[in-house]
Amino acid sequence: MNHFAQDAVIHRYALSALSPLAYIPEYASQIIDAGGVLAVKNTLQYHSGDPQVAISALQMINELAKHEGCKDALVSAGLIPVLLQVMQAHAGNPHVQALGLKCLATLCGNSTSIQAGLFQAQGIPAILNAIRSAADTRATDEGTVGLITEGMNLLAAISTNQECRPQIIQYGGIEITLQVMRFYIDFPLIQEHCLRILSGLTLWPEAAAKLLQAGYIDCIIAAMTKYPETQGVQMSGAYALGMVAGSDDAKVAVINAKGIEALVTAMYWHPMDQHVNEQACAALAILCEADRGKAILANAVAGEEKMPSPEVITNSMRNIYTIANPVKQMVKLVAIAGLDETMRAGLIQAFTINGIVQVLQVHAENSAVVFYALKATVTLGYPHPPPEMIHICESLLDLVLAVMRAFPAEARIQETGCEVLSILARVEAMQDRIITKGGIALICTALKSFQADTGIQRKGCRAFANLGEFQTSREAIRREGGIELIILGMKYHVSHPEVGEQGCAAIANLALDEANRTHIAQNEGVNAVLAGLRLHQAHPGIQAFGLGALGNLATAEDNCAVILKAGAVDMVMHAMASWTDEPRVQHFACLALSNFAHDDANKVAIGRAGGNKKIISSMQRHSDHAGVQEQACGALANLGVNQQNMVEIAQLSGIELVISSLKKFPTEPGVQENGCFALSKFLTMPNESYRQRMKQADAEAGSL
Repeated sequence: MNHFAQDAVIHRYALSALSPLAYIPEYASQIIDAGGVLAVKNTLQYHSGDPQVAISALQMINELAKHEGCKDALVSAGLIPVLLQVMQAHAGNPHVQALGLKCLATLCGNSTSIQAGLFQAQGIPAILNAIRSAADTRATDEGTVGLITEGMNLLAAISTNQECRPQIIQYGGIEITLQVMRFYIDFPLIQEHCLRILSGLTLWPEAAAKLLQAGYIDCIIAAMTKYPETQGVQMSGAYALGMVAGSDDAKVAVINAKGIEALVTAMYWHPMDQHVNEQACAALAILCEADRGKAILANAVAGEEKMPSPEVITNSMRNIYTIANPVKQMVKLVAIAGLDETMRAGLIQAFTINGIVQVLQVHAENSAVVFYALKATVTLGYPHPPPEMIHICESLLDLVLAVMRAFPAEARIQETGCEVLSILARVEAMQDRIITKGGIALICTALKSFQADTGIQRKGCRAFANLGEFQTSREAIRREGGIELIILGMKYHVSHPEVGEQGCAAIANLALDEANRTHIAQNEGVNAVLAGLRLHQAHPGIQAFGLGALGNLATAEDNCAVILKAGAVDMVMHAMASWTDEPRVQHFACLALSNFAHDDANKVAIGRAGGNKKIISSMQRHSDHAGVQEQACGALANLGVNQQNMVEIAQLSGIELVISSLKKFPTEPGVQENGCFALSKFLTMPNESYRQRMKQADAEAGSL
């Protein structure tokens, strides 16, 4: 070739002989070492007008460029400008154009430096012009389709380059890509390359608005709808939708274009493909940040059998649960989408929780996967494990405790771990297991280690509140030092109402035990509750549980004196007046008044403060709430020991209200006990009218 530089025929045959050898890495290196790159470059320069020589040279370059070790030698020899010159010289030859684009695509690949070289050589405008000219013909012959295919593949490679993206857009890359997608919808490989281009361009912030205005989303959906079985189209389409869906406006546009349905269909057709599922779930998770997105996903179906979306997601999870990246996106999607009640019900029925347990078992050392798997568990299990979850509670407990031990410094895993434990704590059969396996100790460790973290303090206190519903756990929490940690958290986060709310809830339940009441008081728990109530009068949660805590603590005489001296009766009156429609507040306010009223002086003080009226009003407003009725009846029973209170209660129709509660809640032991106790107070009085009113109210209630 070097000896016969002017002979085109020799060059053509020589290149034809070398091209097959260039397939093989060993021979490719020998060709380069022997000066083959310079020889090819010279051939293209000397014979730029001969299409056959150009084709042979381009074929050989393309083969050499496939070997990573050869790329730098080709670029260093200055081949990129030469390739662009050859393409320009043969602008009307689709075969030469296609091969030139193919060479450039192979060279650029994942190399940012080579992509930058193409940019500096002003190659992007030339590439776009070549594609535009071919696309404008709308021809579907092999040459034109090949040219466009290679051109779009090249653009896809360079569209990820930060330096190249602005120039692609400047020279009409968006418009050309969408035009090609519309004109060449019948060619799946072209569609796939176009989707890759659009995904790359969305990485440039200024491109998003232009893409939306140009109809980008409709083109993506059209391609995904036409080629449901083509993996490349579905993967690239899902990625493109996820990349564009960040803003609220974009979410609306994708949802309106039925993007959610397209993504579910992609997962349905490719249940074992990790890449399709990873990108589809990532996009769906973004879209489900909008409530409308969650609702649409909950009702989406796929395939001829119209498989519901929860089953589609669960099926994919079962197939590829061993692969970290896609399952991370799957469990993240479950955590977000399951916040919709319809979607949550579907996921529960599909036994998605079993798949999540498998994920936790396989990926126990991957903190990101573990975090989202725990969040998904919370979404499906809160506030009480559904029946479909009971069978795996013990396995789930072991996994949660293991990951909390494995990641002691990971705040988000400690937080979600406490949250899962708070759900498992709702199950009575789990109490001994949680205690013996170290669950309470781990919650204490989390509270100690992350004292400044409001999320961990809140979730840890919630776990103790739920555990505190059971006597055996109440003792264990005290033994492990949990009471001190709850109170410390409430003090440290006194300005944070949600920590205070869960702390008060925990103290309310723990104070059901006499030993705990003493322990709480000794550690300034009474003052912590009072401080929260005073500071957060506009927060119904802390008002409810704070009053409940005071009510239970007040059963100890010493505590009651401190509580009442601090103005607790006025606090209760204020809360009941402020939150008339909040059953939680009314429930615990009545509980507090009931326990405050064990002392004769307190009975009088509560009556004078308007307590009787507030209790009666609460019974009337919340007649369907068993908890309110139970505690209200108990309060009336204790207050009614005082004759003045009894007269006022009778005047306020208290007798009739108590009998109505007894009739409405015949299977609620608390209502029955407290209601009968309240009526017994009236029977002890020598007032025949009370007895007659009881009979009349009983007859009227019985006729309802």
